[in-house]
Amino acid sequence: MKFLLGDRLTDPLVWPATLLLSVALMGGAALAQVGAGSVSGVIQDQTGAVIPTATVTLKNTRNGQERVTQSTGAGAFSFAAVPSGDYQVVATRDGFTQSIRSGVHLNAGDALALPPLKMEVGGTSTTVSVTENEAGLPLDSGQLSATITAQDLDRLSVSGRDATELERILPGFAIRTLGSTNSAPHFSQVQIGQPTPYASNGAPVAGITLKLDGANLTDAGSLGASLQNINDAFVSEVQVQTSNFGADQSNGPVLISGVTKSGTQQYHGSLYTYARTSQLNSNDALAKYDGLPRPNDRFVYPGGTISGPVPHLPKLTFFAGAEFDAQKNVYAYGSASSAIVQALVPTAALRAGDFSPAALQAYLGPKYNDPSYPHISPTPTVGDNGAPLVNGNISGLSIRMRWL
Repeated sequence: MKFLLGDRLTDPLVWPATLLLSVALMGGAALAQVGAGSVSGVIQDQTGAVIPTATVTLKNTRNGQERVTQSTGAGAFSFAAVPSGDYQVVATRDGFTQSIRSGVHLNAGDALALPPLKMEVGGTSTTVSVTENEAGLPLDSGQLSATITAQDLDRLSVSGRDATELERILPGFAIRTLGSTNSAPHFSQVQIGQPTPYASNGAPVAGITLKLDGANLTDAGSLGASLQNINDAFVSEVQVQTSNFGADQSNGPVLISGVTKSGTQQYHGSLYTYARTSQLNSNDALAKYDGLPRPNDRFVYPGGTISGPVPHLPKLTFFAGAEFDAQKNVYAYGSASSAIVQALVPTAALRAGDFSPAALQAYLGPKYNDPSYPHISPTPTVGDNGAPLVNGNISGLSIRMRWL
């Protein structure tokens, strides 16, 4: 059981309401896990013969939750609607050794078929343990997919607060075409509702579906724009399915599914602040060429998470988190190049009426001879009243100055 209380809070007054909602949810009824998978397998003895009526236990190693079933007459067992996570499978039967398979990881939507669990004739006090290795090519499903894990989010470089930023590391993904520049929206600022910046294997952007815990976050009328971001701190993994997925998925051709973190057996919490400030900024090539200083951008994202068992209900666990986004971009139009062209501020000399070549050169810098500034760089020779100007100086004239 898990709860996610909003991945973004932009008003500090929301924090008390979030805490009250968390308390209310703790006493509520359990909700069904969405975006789950399944685990199946076969119980065999050392000769390969199947073992019926064996007791099979599936245990979540993080929160301790267990599910129990029995193998069929064909020795098969199956667990359906299993939340993603790390599991241990234990098989027992009178007259046979106990078999334990550890390190079983289930991704969202997986139909995981385990290798046969082997049980030898003997006492139940003897245990045969097997640790699951990382699988190579999946043999239980024909789907083509890749998973961005919580470890990937912790170890790989990201500039924003959206787990889907790491789509760019997956095979077949590329920047979607945006006019002649072929540049994609970036994640340096937290934005809600931007279309995904990447396309997969030539699929249209409108064909990419974004889901979180099974809920569709895609705005179908806005070329794949998202209704909510998948925040880095609150997801355990993001699975990206690009082809051949099962009939249980109603969307496509590309499906991105995020799974929020679940609660644990013990109380755990975190307080963090992700920050990008001017002291740590580097200058971009265009601003450096034009002699402009490093931007005084400030992006600060404080937040916190808490998880654990619900009081008095130890078989229920919860996860809650909140994050505050404080952002300031000093560029008037969101980029250095746009700010240079459209957000120039008159110098003290210009405000005093000095429009001489020296004053204009100090104002425009390397852009003084740039053909993009034909209405700014020429030195004025005649004032608004028709009188000639000396060295472009209009301070002695009674005229009205207008900045367009």
